[in-house]
Amino acid sequence: MKDVYIAAYDLHSCLGEGISESINTLKQGAIEPSKVDLPEGQSRPYYLLRHAPEQNIQNLSTVAWQTRTLHAVQSVTNQLAIKQPFVYLASSSLDIGGIRDAAQMGTPQFDFGHQIAQALKWHAQPITINTACTSTFNALGMAIHPLKAGHQDDAMILGVEMFNDYTLFGFEAMQLLATNAAQPLGNNRQGLVMGEAVAALHLTTQLNALSAKQQAKAWRILSYANVVNGRNPTGATETALIQACQQALAEADLETKAIDLIKLQAAGSPLNDAVEISALHQVFDLVPPCVALKMAMGHTLGASGAAETALLLACIDQEIWPQIDYPLDALLNVPLVTQQTPIASNLAQTIMLITLGFGGGHSVLILQRNQI
Repeated sequence: MKDVYIAAYDLHSCLGEGISESINTLKQGAIEPSKVDLPEGQSRPYYLLRHAPEQNIQNLSTVAWQTRTLHAVQSVTNQLAIKQPFVYLASSSLDIGGIRDAAQMGTPQFDFGHQIAQALKWHAQPITINTACTSTFNALGMAIHPLKAGHQDDAMILGVEMFNDYTLFGFEAMQLLATNAAQPLGNNRQGLVMGEAVAALHLTTQLNALSAKQQAKAWRILSYANVVNGRNPTGATETALIQACQQALAEADLETKAIDLIKLQAAGSPLNDAVEISALHQVFDLVPPCVALKMAMGHTLGASGAAETALLLACIDQEIWPQIDYPLDALLNVPLVTQQTPIASNLAQTIMLITLGFGGGHSVLILQRNQI
């Protein structure tokens, strides 16, 4: 079985177009989300793409959704420069915004994967995975099997989540949205703040084909685990997350003390943040340093696994971390990495990443920096 690596990545989000701009924005501190309208004169914060074409907050539900989406997809995929890749497309709301466009304009229904493949001149249509917020990690979990077996040399994980008011109204109806900025693990957290993102991860088994600089920045995928527990379909359960962490550690043949850093789900939910941290205290004798990223770009739903993986790896590489401007919940007792309390790059060699999704999905990924 071949080793699989994340060789490159890129991100387009509220932080900027491209990973370099994203890190520079993060370094400058928190950005304010936009406000999008709800019925009856209400509004909610939303982290919208920076530099998106036809950006008009008042008309987001009627501007060309396809134009904004394809621009962002082309932006990130061009950076990876993989010719005719096997693409695994991960999204939660998929093309709901595009379907609305098609209905309003009387045009044929928008076929998400086909339209993307056609615009980028890919010969094969992407394989689409939708498991809510765990979509990207489950796409990655699907992609690594043919790579390990030698059936493919390269693959692209593409996470796409764009604004549409159907999804926004649905989360609002479930009373899951915060009315202010995102405050993961905060003492006064109210709920999640949604965000747009398009992110891409290049997976490869051909490490020797990369330059020495690229090899130094590559991360080996040690393990992936996904546990579904439908007892709490709108959030996390301790038992399922504990099981997912233990499965990932066992597959990677690691003890808990080998994990240097954990990327949390930490969406800002009063209940789910507490459940996640409680589960980690049961897995680890001493919880290692943790990082939360949704205060920087919101919860990007099905794209969050790719978006936060890309941002995390860049944070480690550049030693730049999110800044916290709100009081944390001391009862959670979590050692949080921030710009005020950073961790050195050489101390984050083996990392665990967690995503939790609607429907009871609990996905855990373990990566290790390539040793050259």
